Amino acid sequence: MKIMNLLDQVLSPSDQLTRFKNEARRKLEKTNYRTASRRFLFIIADSGGGHRTTANAVKAGILESLPDACVYLMPAVDILNHPQRLFSRGIEEAYNQAIKMGTYWMEPFLFNSVYMMEMPVVHDYIALRNSQIIAEFDPEAIVAFVPATQEITYHALEYIGKERQIPLYTVITDMVSMRHNWIMPEQAFSFITTSEAQDYFQNLGIPADKMQVTGLPVHPRFYQQADDVLSLKQKYNLDPERFTLMMLMGANGSQSLYHYCRLIERLNLPIQIIACCGKSAGLKAQLEMFAKTAKTPIQVLGFTREIAELMQVSDLLLTKPGSVSIAESITQNLPLLIDASSYIMWQERGNDEYIEKHKIGKAFRSRQGLEAILSLLVTQPKHYAELKQNIQNFPKQNSTAIIAEHLVNAGESEHR
Repeated sequence: MKIMNLLDQVLSPSDQLTRFKNEARRKLEKTNYRTASRRFLFIIADSGGGHRTTANAVKAGILESLPDACVYLMPAVDILNHPQRLFSRGIEEAYNQAIKMGTYWMEPFLFNSVYMMEMPVVHDYIALRNSQIIAEFDPEAIVAFVPATQEITYHALEYIGKERQIPLYTVITDMVSMRHNWIMPEQAFSFITTSEAQDYFQNLGIPADKMQVTGLPVHPRFYQQADDVLSLKQKYNLDPERFTLMMLMGANGSQSLYHYCRLIERLNLPIQIIACCGKSAGLKAQLEMFAKTAKTPIQVLGFTREIAELMQVSDLLLTKPGSVSIAESITQNLPLLIDASSYIMWQERGNDEYIEKHKIGKAFRSRQGLEAILSLLVTQPKHYAELKQNIQNFPKQNSTAIIAEHLVNAGESEHR
């Protein structure tokens, strides 16, 4: 803590700390934190979209039982000072643009920039800023949904003397690929996606009683099933007799959607496509133009919150190896077709093999592979039926409810 004390006196004198606290207060005033009966702080990131999506799922689970609670989603960049924040947001935006283009060239730069936070002076300065946000908000629990923030957050709690009063949790948002610093032994508890992930952390010395394999939490709407799927198909202008392929490459979309639609259209298969373009208006316009003359029916959608409904009217999901889309698809009993044809981000590596290992989907590693697998599943129904049966029998639990209930109950005794 000597460096912290030095930073307190040199880099962040009392007037600077006051500025940090005022900045935190301005952000929090947009919420109901002053009147809320319970307060939870979630740390997220907006690189990709999975961290925010997962955090929103758990938030919805908490608010179902505690409607007057305040669950504040704090982007990790808000912990940084202004120059660091601009730099980090630039990294996030470049990363998201790379995904839109169907490439992942930003990964080495992205992770190396994260490791900069581990430099002692930078680390302690960020922890100091974070401590002022925590002190102002005074949450009953902090949950990290983004890796590499746990240690900084714990040191922030130490700085204000609250490391024993405010428990720190982790929700792992990846399935197979883990890093050693995603869980700290000092943390209260962690929620793990798979048994493979649990084995990894146990081998690092994390006690088994400080972890639970829950799966990845998804929004509560994904645990619901429509009473009338036929009406849903009519809502989205789908032919109820055709095999329906849903294509989803994340909230920001990806140019690969356009290329795959063109490829699939040339196969002349008896299918129809739902193409989810996310926030990419350019991609949506491009696909809408192509769909006008395509022989294969293509329903083109922009950003939508109706992914759960769309999965219920689909027979197969073509997606990148992102953990959130995979978890949502498993919850909806929708077989998967994983795009492993190009560079896979480090944290998503192994997801394609996980799907194949459990026989709940298939992965293609070339365009020829996509053609072969899709033709097989559509023209030989027994192969598709096997995937459908396997995913229906795949073990599932309501991860969102489990995590939300744990967080709510853990602080219940203090609020009686």
